[in-house]
Amino acid sequence: MNKLDEVFDKLVSQELDGSYKINRLTLKEINKIPDFTVYESQLSGEAYNFKGNKFRPNKTEKRLVIETLPIFEFEVKTIFILIAKRGTKLGGATKRFSTSSRIIKELIRLSKYLNSRGYESFHELGELPKLKFNDVVSSYINYRQEHGPSTVGVVKDSLTVLLELNFINQEFSKEVIEANTKAKRTKADTVNRLKHPLVPPMIQKKIISECSKLFENKKDIKRFITLGKKLMSILKLMH
Repeated sequence: MNKLDEVFDKLVSQELDGSYKINRLTLKEINKIPDFTVYESQLSGEAYNFKGNKFRPNKTEKRLVIETLPIFEFEVKTIFILIAKRGTKLGGATKRFSTSSRIIKELIRLSKYLNSRGYESFHELGELPKLKFNDVVSSYINYRQEHGPSTVGVVKDSLTVLLELNFINQEFSKEVIEANTKAKRTKADTVNRLKHPLVPPMIQKKIISECSKLFENKKDIKRFITLGKKLMSILKLMH
């Protein structure tokens, strides 16, 4: 067992369904956590420790900076390790570093917003009655939409992670998240979802390369490519 596993197993517990739950610690208990390495590369000589605030698995990735209020910061770092290296449940799938970073950045924003309303931990969300929890989720989405388009999708992903890790596990939690994120999706959310190609770029290039062999001259190839682009545009409108 390496140092990460040895220490980390004391920071999380496991529910009957195999899902992880991050232990609720006081600031004093958090300060007593021994440091351990999260990422280390002998090739680059880089090492990123739990008590630091910068993380990346290799030099090709942009560093993820985790800085927020103390108890929230402990929770966000632990969430990051789970979704990027372990999954939200035993044997669960991990997320790519880029996807994990996107979710973690949103959780950092959420933590600062919650702190401005008097909260110190994500665990407190799980203690709220339905109407109060709905108010928090709805207000946060409104707040985020004022600061940029297409935010509802990542807010939902972040709240879903809190749900999967049992920070919010009331019977109504999922229902409230679904209702608010579905109702408040903006046109920008829809447009951004449609920006993803229906056919992956590498496959498109392969198809064009193979089909070009069927034509006798460059004009025919250009007509074929133009027709293909028009077809893709029609499919996007129908999507």
